[in-house]
Amino acid sequence: MFKKTIVAFGCSFIRHSFDNENPRRENRGAKLPRPLIQNHLSYQNQLALYEETSFIVELAEKLKVDSKNYSQGGSGVRSAIHKIIQYVDNNDASNELIILGISSFTRFDIIRPSMMGKYPKLSNEEYVKWYDEEDAGVEITTLLKLLHMYLDSKGVEHIFINTLNHTTSTKEIVPTFIFPCGSEFWTEHIYHYDKTYALGHPNISDHQILSKYLFDALSN
Repeated sequence: MFKKTIVAFGCSFIRHSFDNENPRRENRGAKLPRPLIQNHLSYQNQLALYEETSFIVELAEKLKVDSKNYSQGGSGVRSAIHKIIQYVDNNDASNELIILGISSFTRFDIIRPSMMGKYPKLSNEEYVKWYDEEDAGVEITTLLKLLHMYLDSKGVEHIFINTLNHTTSTKEIVPTFIFPCGSEFWTEHIYHYDKTYALGHPNISDHQILSKYLFDALSN
C-alpha cells in the first residue's frame, strides 16, 4: 500500500483549482468532499483549501497520506527544478513522492531582488530578444533529464506531469504521466472530455479527475 508523503512543485496549475474562471465549463460546480482527514502542510496547500482544492490534496486524501505543496503561481520550470533540488538537499525525502507539474517553457524565472522587492518587468521587445523556442526546449528538457537522474541517485520517487506545458513532449526524456486518452498533456486531455475548456486553469472537477487517475496509477 502506498504510504509516502506527497510533495508538489510547479505553477498555479498545480497550486489550486479555478472553478469560476470559465463559467461556461460543462463540469463546473463539483462538490468538495469535506472534512479533510490528512495533514496538508505548507502555505500553498492552505491557499488551495481556502480557494477550492488541488489534485495534490485530493490525491493525498484518497491515499490516506499527508501532502505538501510548494507550487507558485507564475513559476517556470527552471524555478521548480531549483526548488526540488534545494528541498531534497535539505530534507529527508526517502519516504516522499515528488510531483513536478511542468509549466510553460516560455516562462523566464527572474530572481526577486529581496523579499520586499518587485520583480523586474520585461517589455515584449526585450522578451523576444532573449527568448528562443528551440533554445528553451533544449535547455529545459536537459534540466528535466538531469533532475530525473539526480532524484534517481537519491532514491526519491517522482512523477512529472505536463500541466501547463502543452507544446513540448517530455515522455521520452523523463517519467511523464500519460492520460487515459493517450496524451501526455493535461490541457489536451481536459479538452478531450470537455469541449467547453479553453486552455485556462483547470477547475475543481479537473483536479478531482486527475487525482483519481494518479490514485489508480499509484495503487497498482
